[in-house]
Amino acid sequence: MQSKLVLTAAVALLAAGGIGAGVYLSGSSQPAAPAANPEEAAAIATSQGLVSRDGPKLTLHMKSGEAMTLSDRSQCGDIACPPHLAQDFHFQGWDAPLGGYRLSVSGKAMLLPYGDDPTLADLDHADPLTDGPMEQPAPPPPQASADDSVSEWLAEIAKSRDDDEAKPLAAAKGKAERKGAELILTLNDGKHLSLADELSCGQSSCPPPLFRSFAYAGTSPDGRFYLVEERWDEGQTLLLIDTAQGGATELLGPPSFSPNGKFAAAVLSGIPSASSRRLELWDLSGPAPKLAFDVKVAEGDDTLFELDGWTIEEQLKLRRGHWQSSARRSVRLIQSNNVWQINGE
Repeated sequence: MQSKLVLTAAVALLAAGGIGAGVYLSGSSQPAAPAANPEEAAAIATSQGLVSRDGPKLTLHMKSGEAMTLSDRSQCGDIACPPHLAQDFHFQGWDAPLGGYRLSVSGKAMLLPYGDDPTLADLDHADPLTDGPMEQPAPPPPQASADDSVSEWLAEIAKSRDDDEAKPLAAAKGKAERKGAELILTLNDGKHLSLADELSCGQSSCPPPLFRSFAYAGTSPDGRFYLVEERWDEGQTLLLIDTAQGGATELLGPPSFSPNGKFAAAVLSGIPSASSRRLELWDLSGPAPKLAFDVKVAEGDDTLFELDGWTIEEQLKLRRGHWQSSARRSVRLIQSNNVWQINGE
């Protein structure tokens, strides 16, 4: 059984990807089949039944006997996910020193360990096994039986999401709706953008950092953007989704919109190690959100910000302090001569 605790590793992996640094989307009920990959086909042939592919679905057998299935995705409902947001998996072979499967995940080299509680890890930073190389197992282990505790846990996550988004969905009046694991958003031209939860991957829960769900959280004050929470086990970010084109911008967390609607501020909450970026300000005046200001801290710095609202003078009130400390210092983010700066440091 894949442990719930291993999902905390997703936070560190997400930091490597730069939370809040750009756009991100995932999920569709209509995954497209990947292009033929002779190198992968050859690697699968030498896996002795451990790995198989069925169209867009790549299945890998784990030590527990569970079959983990990872699905390529290129469609987000009626519209194609942008190329840099599409999700694909390619098996590249068995890695004996690291004891697991080498994968290309949307072009990034990753390792999926064969042992208990597998978590996708950056291949360049994975440590060799302390007990020496592990030769490729053969044949595949006996198929594991269903684990009711995992199903119950995933059902709890889905229920929490449903409870949180019930009121925002009711207020959306059909423009946003929930169909099982999919959140479907209607764009201005009538097309639909679909975001599918990635909680279950075959017989097991999805490995970090793939494990996530999407919860509808409303719209921006001007109605230009849908707000969607992207949730992990111990953290979340927020997607600003353009209601016109379906483009998505990832923010550190729930935004605070300026009175004139031209800016959106967000801060990191929770575990500081999730990202070196702690505060960001997005300019919404153009065709797409643009990062106008941010605050990054050095490794080991536990400083966090809290949003305290905007003033009528378009200044952002903040409280700054260290994680797990109740002491907070009031500061403001102000604009002077078209330059944003924090006042009151």
